Amino acid sequence: MRTLLVLALLTGCGGAIEPPAPVPTEPAELHGFLAAGEYQAWRSEPDLKPGLNSTMHRVFLREDAAIDGSPVGAAAVRELWDADGAEQLAWSAVVKVDPGEGPESWFFYETYDFDDREAHLVAEVAANGCASCHAAEVDVIRTEY
Repeated sequence: MRTLLVLALLTGCGGAIEPPAPVPTEPAELHGFLAAGEYQAWRSEPDLKPGLNSTMHRVFLREDAAIDGSPVGAAAVRELWDADGAEQLAWSAVVKVDPGEGPESWFFYETYDFDDREAHLVAEVAANGCASCHAAEVDVIRTEY
């Protein structure tokens, strides 16, 4: 009887727990992932909050992303909105691609074009414009929640 209970607990209702699907780092595929809204199932800030340059933003963290260190595959997405929170302006994303710490271990992506999969401002590991701000963190994730 005890063995059956242990087996039932191990398998649960849905079987083994699947790891989260990888977040793509090829720009067109990542754009498609963002456009599909798959990241919106991740934990996130409850509301938009003030960002830089009179904008608002909301950050979404995949379950394995943490401010004190993340494994390869961890990811975060930031939605950038206008000052009124009425119109989304951009996506920014980071995906951990190497087990080290710091910006050299992360792929950075940013686009202000929701339609063109090839129109990105940033799509590279340790991107200069991103790394300078994110380098101050233990492992580039910057959020207060």
